[in-house]
Amino acid sequence: MAIIQLVRVVIPTDFLKNIIFLNLSLVNRRLVDRFLALLSMKKDIHPDSYRPVIFKDITNGDAFLSRSCVKTKETIQWEDGNEYPLLTMEISSTSHPFYTGSQRFVDTAGRVDKFQQRLAKTKAAQEEASNFKKRKK
Repeated sequence: MAIIQLVRVVIPTDFLKNIIFLNLSLVNRRLVDRFLALLSMKKDIHPDSYRPVIFKDITNGDAFLSRSCVKTKETIQWEDGNEYPLLTMEISSTSHPFYTGSQRFVDTAGRVDKFQQRLAKTKAAQEEASNFKKRKK
């Protein structure tokens, strides 16, 4: 069985059908029809407002141009001289600590310090218990 791999190639489905149908049985032709139906894009299900939009990260000022259906009121001029809708974000991959590698521990109300103190008490209690057992022997 041959596997057909199409990567970013636009081929008319009728042309592809004629090539594939030359040496196939009826059962395989049905499979090819299903395969071609999956390849073709469905009509009238995609939004009409899909357009270029600038996404701007307000924490570090980085911006990038992508396509989106988001509704915005603001516009901004991009590097190419055209004006595009603007969507401001509080955080993006350019400022998120996971992606930048600058993760920080947020110590709210000294939780980390309290944990360190409890850990130190537990270790001290364990050492006392082990010393007590050694003295009994």
